[in-house]
Amino acid sequence: MKLVTIVVVLPVAIVAAAFAIANRAAVTVSLDPLPYMLELPLYYVLLGGVLLGLLIAGPAFWLSAFRAKLTAKRRQAAIERLETEVTRLREEQARREAAAKAVRAAEQSETLQLTARSGAA
Repeated sequence: MKLVTIVVVLPVAIVAAAFAIANRAAVTVSLDPLPYMLELPLYYVLLGGVLLGLLIAGPAFWLSAFRAKLTAKRRQAAIERLETEVTRLREEQARREAAAKAVRAAEQSETLQLTARSGAA
């Protein structure tokens, strides 16, 4: 995890630093309808916009991911419950088939005995 963080964060930090160095020119930011105006470096304005976007989108993304994880957890629990039920039903079916086979064998045995008795009489 640390390696992935370094591989992602380091290039982004280098690009952000190069961007800040290349965009040092001052721009006027007007806060209409308020009478305030700010003189800021261009990179403050642009990186501030990116940061603001991350602050707004981050919680929305987190909430979406949380909901998806919760849904996946519920579905996994349902799958496990259904797999347990399938196993139980298969075992029950096997027991019933074994019982039916035993009944058929007993009926055949009884039929053979009756046939043997009626043939001997």
